[in-house]
Amino acid sequence: MTPDRTAAPGAVRARAAADAVVPSHPGERGHRAVARGFHRLLADRGLAHGVPPAPEPAQPPPSRADTALWLATAGTGWLLRRSHDLLPQLLLLAGAELRHWADGTGPAPLDARADTALAAALTATMGR
Repeated sequence: MTPDRTAAPGAVRARAAADAVVPSHPGERGHRAVARGFHRLLADRGLAHGVPPAPEPAQPPPSRADTALWLATAGTGWLLRRSHDLLPQLLLLAGAELRHWADGTGPAPLDARADTALAAALTATMGR
């Protein structure tokens, strides 16, 4: 992680996008890499307390039985809650795909619209 020199005075902000260690949607090790990076930035300013987070988890990964139990209990609730916002969007996307397939326009126009929307979103959020 590199310091963000555009941060407000006194603020600590890092740019993780340039760091190949941190994926766009990190798992536990990715979150640990982000935490270690921030700890280092805070330590450089004398603001860090304690030791940095370990790069590797202290606990073993969940067993298949643990994973199945989570899916049967908390995972099912998570899926049902997500279905209220995710499922309608997936159905709309499937409908748009079917409409383009029926019109013979294929996925290219959808891909182009998605690329344009992504570029606009990145420009709006990243200021580029």
